[in-house]
Amino acid sequence: YDIRSNLSKINSHTLFLAGRKDRLQNSVLEAEFMASQMPNAKVKILENVGHIPLPSYKCSLLDILTETDFLPGL
Repeated sequence: YDIRSNLSKINSHTLFLAGRKDRLQNSVLEAEFMASQMPNAKVKILENVGHIPLPSYKCSLLDILTETDFLPGL
């Protein structure tokens, strides 16, 4: 299902997480494209993780949300 033409209609605050070492797909390219089409989207590129970043010991969701100020007040 191709939603590219509808991305501009998504107004929700969105944070895309993309692993630089993703070997399954180009997560960085995909995240940057989607964020560029959405009015309230940000991208956080995770340098040392692959396709599934959150279970990794190298990746802390709380740290990411704090660094990007995605949820102010954390």
